[in-house]
Formats: sequence, C-alpha cells, structure tokens
Amino acid sequence: MKLTDAQYQINRQTSIQTDETNEWLKHNGIKLNQFNTTKPRILIAQQTAHRLLTEHQAQLTNTQTKTLRHYINKYTNSKLRNKITDGECFSVLNIQSKLNRQLFKAFKQSN
Repeated sequence: MKLTDAQYQINRQTSIQTDETNEWLKHNGIKLNQFNTTKPRILIAQQTAHRLLTEHQAQLTNTQTKTLRHYINKYTNSKLRNKITDGECFSVLNIQSKLNRQLFKAFKQSN
C-alpha cells in the first residue's frame, strides 16, 4: 500500500521527533530502555545528578560529588536502581537547591 503525502509527512515527522527525544534523554544521562520502567522521581534525580556533575563540578564539594556519583552508580545498575529510596533522590535534589542558592548569591553580589 502506498502512503499519501500526508501520511508520509506524519511518519517522517514522528521519526525525527523520536530521534530528537532519544538524543535529549541520552544527553541528560537517561537510558531509553529504562525510561518507561523507572519512577519519575528517580529520573528527575538522575537528570539532576548528571547535570550537576557535568556543568557544575567546580562548585561541588567532595562530599557532594561522592553522593552524586554514588547515586549515578546505583542508577546504572538495574538491581540497585529498584532499591533507590526517596531519601536518596531528595539528597540529590537538595544538593541542587543548595548549589542554586550559592550561584544566585554570587550573582547577586556581582551586580
């Protein structure tokens, strides 16, 4: 069966958007095959930990870096990923909040 022009354009656009979404997930440290089976809170914490380690490494303390790396290691292991607690997710998000406050304070003082 031959596709109409509209069907072809829809399929083409869907393919492009799927590729862009997959690339965005990969860029944020989230594996595609784990996306549908992982709790949203764990995914948000994973994205946050990945971003903090890649973009704000210099502002993190050794303890914070260790906590973020430990979280990422647990996330990458499928058996340990299921055992990630809400407290571990919140500790990652708290690190982000603390860093945001520090960055805002530094920005405010520079102006």
